[in-house]
Amino acid sequence: PASQEYASGESITLPGQGGMSAPAGASFAGWTDEYGNTYPAGEYYTVTGNVIFTARWTYGGGPVGTAFYKVSYSAGEGGYGIPPASQDYASGTSITLPGQGNMSTSTGASFAGWTDDWYGGTYAAGDHYTVNGDVFFTAQWTYRGGPVGTADPFEGTWESVQSSVGYGVTSTVTASGGLYEQSMKGSGYYESETRGLARGTYTVEGTTVTMTFTQINRNMFSGASYLLYSPETWATFDDLAPSEQAQLREADVITITGGNTFIINNETYTKIGG
Repeated sequence: PASQEYASGESITLPGQGGMSAPAGASFAGWTDEYGNTYPAGEYYTVTGNVIFTARWTYGGGPVGTAFYKVSYSAGEGGYGIPPASQDYASGTSITLPGQGNMSTSTGASFAGWTDDWYGGTYAAGDHYTVNGDVFFTAQWTYRGGPVGTADPFEGTWESVQSSVGYGVTSTVTASGGLYEQSMKGSGYYESETRGLARGTYTVEGTTVTMTFTQINRNMFSGASYLLYSPETWATFDDLAPSEQAQLREADVITITGGNTFIINNETYTKIGG
């Protein structure tokens, strides 16, 4: 725009791009005065002295000449589907890391955020990240509290060292794929008798296991002898009488120590072959 003279105190409206041509790929972004103040087109300015306005141009959100870097994403091990699209950002731009989006999880796994492959950082969905270079984010997936492929520490057969149910019986827990079953077997006179105690599901977080029963052998409330000689009578927690419910918890939380021992109901179990 042409230079003009104005009376002191006069308010003017700053013009737009007009007949000026933008640098290749850039767009008009307003004006900067000699003191570093910036103004958009259309803003009012009060003239109090001579002033020169310089047009500002941006390229992809940053000043012309700003470095731009690529942010890329991968579904990673255990994930598949379509990850977020790669984008270019001006250096110093703060971005919000996306969630699972259109990526899918492997069976039993869940989305657990991102790993910055080039700089080693880990981030949750929604975290802010400042772009200062090219970066490649890989989705992380967890399976029973550990990375996909982590061994299930509860899987296998566990046998009690001492039994609290009496009559010299041995309690056994077998677990695999998120399902478990607890049973008891007599010794001596009752050696041929085996009965289920409980069945249910379990989840693992590290070495902590939460066992939630879905069925329980109701005969257990009548004592070990009756339990061993009687047919299995399965019931859910809601099927039990209040007095029976009071003796149980719907879920038991145990901790596996040393990779081969846990305690439940004051009874110590050791992994067979572990």
